Amino acid sequence: MGKGRGPKAQAQRAGTAAGGRANTTRRPAGPVNRRELAEALPEATAEAAEAVGGAENLPEPAEPPADSDYLAVDRLWRQIDQVKRAYEAATGRAENARHALEEAERDLEDARDGIRAAEKAIGERGRELDERERDIAGREEAGAARTARMTEELRRRLAECGEREEHLAELELRAARQDEEARSKAGAAVRAALADARAELAREGARLDEKRGELRAEERRLKIEREDLEDSRQLVEQRIERSAEQLAEQDRLRLQALQRRHDDMVADYKLLEQRLAAHERLRLALGGREPEHVVADLQRLQEENTTLRGHRPPAEIKAELNRLREAEQRWQEDHAFFMQENSRLQRQLSAYQITAMELERQELVKQALAADVEAYKDEVVRLKENAEGLRRSKESESPFPTCAEMDARHAGERDDLVEELPPIDEFVHRLRHVIAQQERLFYAESDLRIFLAGLAATRLHLLQGASGIGKTQLPLAFAKALQTHAETVPVGADWRTPQDLTGYYNAFERRFYESKFTKALYRANCPEHRSQPFLIVLDEMNLSHPEQYFSDVLHVLELRPRTAGGQIGLDLMTARVEPAPRGLVDGIRLPLPRNVWFIGTANQDETTVGFAEKTLDRSNVIELPAQPEHFEYERTEPFPPFSFRALNRAFAAARKRHERSAHLVRAFLGGDLGDRLRRDFRISTGPRSVKQLSWFVPVVVDAGGTVREAADHALAMKVLRKVRGRYEFRSDTIRALRDDLPKFWAELPAAEGDPDRPIRAVELLNDELHHRGEA
Repeated sequence: MGKGRGPKAQAQRAGTAAGGRANTTRRPAGPVNRRELAEALPEATAEAAEAVGGAENLPEPAEPPADSDYLAVDRLWRQIDQVKRAYEAATGRAENARHALEEAERDLEDARDGIRAAEKAIGERGRELDERERDIAGREEAGAARTARMTEELRRRLAECGEREEHLAELELRAARQDEEARSKAGAAVRAALADARAELAREGARLDEKRGELRAEERRLKIEREDLEDSRQLVEQRIERSAEQLAEQDRLRLQALQRRHDDMVADYKLLEQRLAAHERLRLALGGREPEHVVADLQRLQEENTTLRGHRPPAEIKAELNRLREAEQRWQEDHAFFMQENSRLQRQLSAYQITAMELERQELVKQALAADVEAYKDEVVRLKENAEGLRRSKESESPFPTCAEMDARHAGERDDLVEELPPIDEFVHRLRHVIAQQERLFYAESDLRIFLAGLAATRLHLLQGASGIGKTQLPLAFAKALQTHAETVPVGADWRTPQDLTGYYNAFERRFYESKFTKALYRANCPEHRSQPFLIVLDEMNLSHPEQYFSDVLHVLELRPRTAGGQIGLDLMTARVEPAPRGLVDGIRLPLPRNVWFIGTANQDETTVGFAEKTLDRSNVIELPAQPEHFEYERTEPFPPFSFRALNRAFAAARKRHERSAHLVRAFLGGDLGDRLRRDFRISTGPRSVKQLSWFVPVVVDAGGTVREAADHALAMKVLRKVRGRYEFRSDTIRALRDDLPKFWAELPAAEGDPDRPIRAVELLNDELHHRGEA
């Protein structure tokens, strides 16, 4: 948008046009290009006439300035003023139309209020009808009960009077018929009344729908009128603005011409001054006599000279003539010298005057700068005093205020933790129903098995899938079910460095700005929480590149020692600043506790980035289904708070019991299938993945799964995911692998209910072929 074309500038011009009528006849300062004005003004005049409803509605032009130099400029000036007044009239009409629109909108809002009131009345009437239906139903039930009582009474009397059995039966049948007829009549009347009421409600609803349609049509019409009016106003403003810019440019050009003319006149004036000074010097040289007198004397002397030539000897006259010629020549040389000297002195005088003015200006600037320097000195002194006060006050405060507060708040260790987990299959089954009972979230038991097995295999997890399926809620619900803690850290799309994740230190304030991630990690290491599992959820983890902002954590996850006393962590600062929180190692390093798992959620859309291989290789990837299957959950007691040690013991016991299952999966991935993958796709199972499988597979089997279930997940998420998006692999090669998977699948032992092919792996290959348009 160019300068002066924004809404604010337009509002200022509109205000000037409305309130500055006294300036409308001000003459522009600058040269006027008559041809350009003559070409531009007819178009502007026509637009102004259209804006006010016709040429006859144009206002009378204002009187031109009294000092106009040209008749053409005056005529053009009148037309410009006429266009400007027309623009002001159009602006007034636009303002009136805007007020009318506002009135229409208020009427529309009143109509909406009436509709809402009518809907409320209809709702109340519907509730009344529902009450009447319930009352009728109650009456029918009471009638039925009364009929039953009468029947029972008749039967009792029939038992007492056996001889009147037939008569009593007839009376019973007659009473039943009468009661049934009464109920039928009452029900028919009520149903007729209900039908009439419902018909009336339907008619009222139809009228309301019709009214809503009319209101929507009116809204659309008002919106179209408002948009047309806004477009017309903007068009008029733009055209007037272009005309004003053209006039301003012409004024600028005229001002430049006048400036050049002024410079020329100043030069002529100086030349005339020089000539006048030379004339004055000549007059002084002639003794103050006027040039006319000198000319007259010269003529007289010439005449006398002619006369004397006749009387004087030629030699004397010739000598006198030579003397006069020499004197004239010397006089001319002196005159030229004095003229040059005068010019030099004039230039020197002008230079001295300019220098004097410059010196005066410099003196004023010097005085102003001296005053500024004094003010800055005072401000520096004040700032130094404030900084010193802040430094003294900050020296007694911890640079990690929240972490220091946690030292006091979470100092005590918990003694109520349960140190033994139930059997893992029972634990997963019960966990599924506890989560459904507490959070109304429905996860498949197989997904919970894979999630729990992933906790045993690695500290980093990635939950993928469609938006809104419960990726973020899964770790939060898991932590709530186990009565432990989980913290959510939203990832920003502008995160680029580890400081975006952990925070940064401000040396001036002596304060470390602790991020939510840093506070969660420090809290997990406090005595109150270090004995429990602790989950940190990185929400929308792939909004930015994890390999950039999460690089320090990935590095430390690889270097972290396997002993409980390991001191490897994240370096938050380069030097210790006192007083440091107790939980920091050497006052600068934030330990990475063993009880912490990092759970990242990821969507796959145009706002996200892909994960690098190093991140996927270190993590347990879970793709949750787009449509969770609901089930009837069992009411069960919540879990007690389990310790971190209880989870580790359960994982270790499962690994010991099902070590052979892990060996089978590793052999499956590294056997004939592994050779095929290495030959056709140049991919294989790395040592880190093999190590994770040693923990992952036993926990899946111990949790009620099968070897094939664990192998299917490992094959899809650890191996075949590397095929995604890599178009150097031919589609027929992928299709051939998909078709041959059941043959390799037969190498694994099958349990009851196991599929005859790896479901997840086949779906992954089908998705890849579908993306290539060859499914």
